[in-house]
Amino acid sequence: MASRTESPGVAVEPDPDRYALRLPDGRRYDFARGTLADAAGVQQTAFKLTEEPFGRVAAWDPARGQFVLGGNDPGVPVTVFAPFDPARGARAPAPAVTAPLTWARPGTVLTYELADFDAQDTWRFEVLEADAALALKIVMDEDELVAASARFSASALDDATAFVRLQQGGSNVDLAVEQHEVVPPIVLSRARAAKLAKGKSLPFESEWTEKTTLDSKGATVAHVRVDGAERAVAAHAAADDGGVSLTVLADPRWPLVIERVEGDCFVRLVEVDTGRATPAPVAAAAPASLASETRRFELVEGASAKFWEVSVSGAAVTVRFGKLGAAGQTQTKDHGSPETASKEAEKLVREKVKKGYQPV
Repeated sequence: MASRTESPGVAVEPDPDRYALRLPDGRRYDFARGTLADAAGVQQTAFKLTEEPFGRVAAWDPARGQFVLGGNDPGVPVTVFAPFDPARGARAPAPAVTAPLTWARPGTVLTYELADFDAQDTWRFEVLEADAALALKIVMDEDELVAASARFSASALDDATAFVRLQQGGSNVDLAVEQHEVVPPIVLSRARAAKLAKGKSLPFESEWTEKTTLDSKGATVAHVRVDGAERAVAAHAAADDGGVSLTVLADPRWPLVIERVEGDCFVRLVEVDTGRATPAPVAAAAPASLASETRRFELVEGASAKFWEVSVSGAAVTVRFGKLGAAGQTQTKDHGSPETASKEAEKLVREKVKKGYQPV
């Protein structure tokens, strides 16, 4: 395996006396002859790929064990293919370890920058309710109250394809009325987030962009400032060829918009403040009377984002698991009695929690 490197930022000038390209270490290529010489002028192995003058040259540098490609002009940078070096891999930085971001809790405040062509403002969204519906207090630039309680229904959070347009002094909809067909600019609907999680393209249109299609760029790691410290979180990204891009938190229930860029316009998450938020739910054993309810757990770590569900029905334990946003696999096993099934379900829950899965 070879790794590809170039020589950036180095001024390489053609030899004025011959059609040659001088490299920083003293070696030079003669493009007309297709030869490579060291600093002492000793010719090294080279192969001319084309017959015309200044043709592309492939050269093997035995002293360094490198394969080199010369450009088709003396001023074109030279590309060097170096052999695989295990030590170089060991020096590479470790991949970012992501942590869950449980933002959808009353009291959480999300600060965003919104740029609408020539205007850029700071907006704060305080979560008032995050259950079946989402209710937000919306303030622009510290003290201008835009909505005391903007409420978005469960159907909007599930299927809406349009964002509310926030602008100086207000919005394009009446935020005093519950919204059923639009979502706030800080979240993507769950159906659209599920498409991104599956690697599918996303039809897209907004107040800033005519109809386009965002192609999935797959799973990624985004960096978000949470309670004054930077945190790496798992995300999904998509973009088109015209300067429109979207990065969303990899959370199938609450897909927070981390960044949405449309040319000169953007919606960008600045900080998440959970200092006054209600505590996140803690895993607990389900009472026997509720044992048949489905319990869901998620694990978001590095580039991996998975879910696991368990339910008990009589003597049967059913588990469903897979990648976030996917349908997953379902398995059911009969344990002979309801008591045994409940114990087995609790055992499985403890194992998942021990591995880092969090209840949702």
